[in-house]
Amino acid sequence: MRFVPPAEANLIQRLPPYHVVGNVIAWAMRALPQRILRPFLMKFLTTVLGPSPALFSEGAILINRQGERFVDELSAPASALARQTPNEAYIGVRPDIRSQIFPLAQLCVDRSWHRLCVH
Repeated sequence: MRFVPPAEANLIQRLPPYHVVGNVIAWAMRALPQRILRPFLMKFLTTVLGPSPALFSEGAILINRQGERFVDELSAPASALARQTPNEAYIGVRPDIRSQIFPLAQLCVDRSWHRLCVH
């Protein structure tokens, strides 16, 4: 399982895979402050990484497009998600634990569902 990438490629995804570009990125990661790097890294990481099982241990649930919970998230959610049409689901998080699970929730208070897919 992984988070759905944005419809358009972001700046990081459009960079060519050249050695010199990699060296510049490596330098930037060492030299620039976290507050500058974080927005770029988070856009990239949320499309490459998937949700942690700890997220579901804390009470998050998977909901399909019909708004139904379709799996015990602590068992094998990826295989159940693959059986959903169109292989997508949303993560539902209770408001009382959202800020603990998603530290950036204050930046996107209205977003309580995070879409997932299986590829």
